[in-house]
Amino acid sequence: MDWHIITGSKGGVGKTLISLLLLAYYLEEKSDESILVLDLNAMNTDTSALLLHGRNAARSVLFRSGGKNIILKKSFAMGKDFVIGYPVNPFQLFPDKDFAQLLSSVKKYSILAANKLAVNPFKHVIIDTNYHFCNIFSPQIEDYAVYQQGDLKDDNFTIWFLWVYRQLKKLLDERLDEKELLDEQTEGNEEKIKQQIEKQTARESQLFDYTIAAIETIFGGRSKIGPVVHTYAPAGLLPTDTEIGGFFANLFSFGRNSSRTDEDKEIDELANLEKLRNVGNYVGFSVWQEILQKAKKPNPESDSHQLFNDLLHRAVKMLSDDESLPVNIFPLSLFQPGLAGYTDRERPDAIANLAKMNIYRNFTRTLRRKYGEEYK
Repeated sequence: MDWHIITGSKGGVGKTLISLLLLAYYLEEKSDESILVLDLNAMNTDTSALLLHGRNAARSVLFRSGGKNIILKKSFAMGKDFVIGYPVNPFQLFPDKDFAQLLSSVKKYSILAANKLAVNPFKHVIIDTNYHFCNIFSPQIEDYAVYQQGDLKDDNFTIWFLWVYRQLKKLLDERLDEKELLDEQTEGNEEKIKQQIEKQTARESQLFDYTIAAIETIFGGRSKIGPVVHTYAPAGLLPTDTEIGGFFANLFSFGRNSSRTDEDKEIDELANLEKLRNVGNYVGFSVWQEILQKAKKPNPESDSHQLFNDLLHRAVKMLSDDESLPVNIFPLSLFQPGLAGYTDRERPDAIANLAKMNIYRNFTRTLRRKYGEEYK
């Protein structure tokens, strides 16, 4: 079974979009293989709302995992069947042990569910989450027994990690301003507060590093792209400052006195990466972070909104003399106005409409290349 788990640390940066793009890809390319989409996006269950639009009477089944009830419903798009699942209680979370149990339960229940829903046993599972991967995977190797010896030991795992502006900014030494925090505390405690902040930051960094190491150790080599895919999309690279200016403001026509046009907006540097025809080797998470650090060009006078103007392209060139795109670096260069607010309301045939858009063509072209299929 192939698992695609979409993660990130911020809402509205493209996790649901990646989930829908993957679904459209598999419906088009793997029409004879059954697909399950699990919507674990808590209160914002946009994926299931879009994929079940007007289909509340669809055939469904219910199963339990770790005390949580999951509904599976048969649906269709692009003239083909698939299954959409979601928790009955959207407020229940799935920490790492519950998440592993959920995946194991899905695997065990697959044949029975498929029979009841009149579909083939699940081959591809796409999970739309509102989690960071550190919330659903453990930093401890010993917690991965179910993935190593249990029902999931032979499965492929691809974890799509959507990078966002603040993460990249922090990585490039744009540190949290501790002075603001200190000024809010009682006078005389500055040194103690500073030490607490430093310890907390160290703990978070260690948790992050250990979790990444565990993921790459356990899942490394199982999937063709994974286990961790560094995903860069325009929405994630937008800063969240009150007053947006500079490169991104002009690119997306955002600002107090500007309006969005109907034209596709493209980040040239991401587009250039999409066009690289050679596929390089997997790049480890720690190596990629180090390369990004080396690729930066400090300029205290530059507009912070141009932080990523050519950073990614420089980083890729540092990894390969022939400008091969690492197999697990995944750029999406387009922002399309037609996608604005696409999760704000239910839309019929959302997948069929998405499959007609340029962003889907770019996505599938890159995905085919990374899976070793013919470059189209």
